Amino acid sequence: MAVGYVIVAHHRPAQLLRLARAIRSGSAGPIVIHLDRRARRVFAAVEGDLLALGDVAILAQVAVRWAHFSQVEAELAALEIMLERFPQVSHVQHLTGQCYPIRPLADFERTVMAGAGKSFVDCVDLPQAGFESLWRHIERVHFVGPRRRVLALPWSRRLPPRRFAAGSPYWCLARDHARHLLELPAATRGFYRGVLSPDEVFFQTELRNSDHRDAVVQADWTWTDWDGDAPSPQLLTSAHAQVLAERPEFFARKFDESVDAAILDLLDARLASRGQGR
Repeated sequence: MAVGYVIVAHHRPAQLLRLARAIRSGSAGPIVIHLDRRARRVFAAVEGDLLALGDVAILAQVAVRWAHFSQVEAELAALEIMLERFPQVSHVQHLTGQCYPIRPLADFERTVMAGAGKSFVDCVDLPQAGFESLWRHIERVHFVGPRRRVLALPWSRRLPPRRFAAGSPYWCLARDHARHLLELPAATRGFYRGVLSPDEVFFQTELRNSDHRDAVVQADWTWTDWDGDAPSPQLLTSAHAQVLAERPEFFARKFDESVDAAILDLLDARLASRGQGR
C-alpha cells in the first residue's frame, strides 16, 4: 500500500516542481496535480519535468476561485484520478502548491499506515463558542466574486439535516472515505455552493455524518501561521526557521520562493540530514 499526494496549484510553476521533487525524494507515492484551468499554459514549461518524476498525473478541469466551491471541485477531481489510476493508494494527503514538507515523509507515511482504514482530519463541531465566523460561513448564502469580493445574504437559510463541522482543508483521507465523498449525490454537494470557504466545511461535515465517522481521527498535519482574522496565512520565510524546526506537523504553508527561497533550501538540507535527500 502507498500514500498518495493531491496538490492543487494556481501559480508559481517552478515552486510546484520543487514541491513535487521534494515529495518524490522522500516518497514513491503517486502524485496527482490539479492545475487551475485558467493557468494551464503557465505550467506548460514544467509539465514534462513533473511527469518525468514517475507516477504523476496532471489535470486542469476546474477554474478555481478563492473561498468558492470550485476549490472542493478541484480537490474531488484530483481524488477521483488518484483512486482510478493508483489502486495501491490507501491514503491521500492534500497539499497546495505553496506547501512543503518540514519533516521526513517516511515518518509521515509510517504514521499514516499505522492508522489503517482511518482518515486524519482537523475537525471541530459547529456551532460552538469561539467559531462564530465559521458558522456564519454556513448559515448564510455567500456569493464570491472576482478579486475576493464576497456578498453574504443578510438572513439565515434553511439548513439540511446535518451535524456541521469545519477545520483545516489539508486532510489525509483513507481510500474508502475518499470514495464515499466522491459518490455523494449532486444535491448534497449543491448545498456547499453557498458556503464561504467550503473546503473547510465539506470534508469534515460529510465524514461527520457518514458511517465512517468513527474512523476519522482528529489531526492537523499542515502548519500555517495565521495572524488574527487575516484572509490568508503569513508567508513563511527564513525568520521562521527555528519555529519550523520545532513544529510537530509534517508540512507547512505558505511559502513563496520569489520572496524567500532560502527557507526552502534550509528545509531541503534539514530533510537530507534526516535521511530524505532531493
